Amino acid sequence: MKVLVTGASGTPGSHLLRHLVEKGFIARALLDPDDDAVLLDGLEFERFDGSVLDPESLQDSLQGVQAVFHCDSDDSYWSPRSAAAPSLTVEGTRNLLVAMARVGVEGLVHVGSAFSFAPGTLEEPGTEDVPSHGELGGLSCVVAARNAQESVVRYSSDGRLRCVVINPTLVIGPDVTGRGPVTALVEYVSSGRRPYPPGGVNVVSAADVAGAALTALGRGSVGSCYIIGGADMSYRELMGKVASALGVQAPEYQADTKKMLSLGRRASLKGKLTGRRPCLSSELARVSSMTLYYSSEKAERSLGYSPGPLAPAIEEACRFATSGSGHFVAGPS
Repeated sequence: MKVLVTGASGTPGSHLLRHLVEKGFIARALLDPDDDAVLLDGLEFERFDGSVLDPESLQDSLQGVQAVFHCDSDDSYWSPRSAAAPSLTVEGTRNLLVAMARVGVEGLVHVGSAFSFAPGTLEEPGTEDVPSHGELGGLSCVVAARNAQESVVRYSSDGRLRCVVINPTLVIGPDVTGRGPVTALVEYVSSGRRPYPPGGVNVVSAADVAGAALTALGRGSVGSCYIIGGADMSYRELMGKVASALGVQAPEYQADTKKMLSLGRRASLKGKLTGRRPCLSSELARVSSMTLYYSSEKAERSLGYSPGPLAPAIEEACRFATSGSGHFVAGPS
């Protein structure tokens, strides 16, 4: 079976492509011509140069494939790009849906975000039943993910495509863009800063997301969404594990929320003035004070999903971020 993977050089996409190749699929990856795809080194796959933002190359990339895994999105918590520029997540997803309908490729597994749904607490974690309505601090990447998901579900409900959505929580793995939340996390811990945020988040390994995506192709219910989570962790616990992997001292005390929000606002303003990505944005500061906990019960029941240990994924992310292969090399600030 030949399948197309968009976003194959990214964190979940690279693990998925590797998983597909190991399972005997004929895998085609839609990659930007300038993408060196370092995470795909050593894999045998068919490379197709193009972009989900280029309808012509996108339509050509679909020729001869039976299904698509859509992993291409922008998970940056801060971006200096113009608001008028096309969104990789929203416009890219819409372009893919239109192209699939035209070519006649019906099967789609869309890798969205659990943050499209309202988060919860340890006692009452978030589920697929309650959509998010801007609770996550106004992060543009979350709004874009929710809009893209709505387009996918609409195409499926109209009968134009057979779509399944998996919704991973915070995906831990190597970040080639250097703009995602995992890079910010590693950068923050490596800097030696002492406070940790008061909130918490559900964390999942990129390998678990890849396995869930492949399972969803065969077992997922058309038009359904499945939260793919790993473990709920306070930021104190998560940063402690990152610090251990980096071999540095972990943050020692809980940050004052008001001070953290003020720092985030100043950092965002400085980023806008300089064009350089801040370690902490105003939106990220707000989100870090929340508990973003989720339940994977639906995926466990319907897909047989069972998350594995997180330690290898955290170690892989830290190793990549500090090796020079990524866009950030750890060190004192």
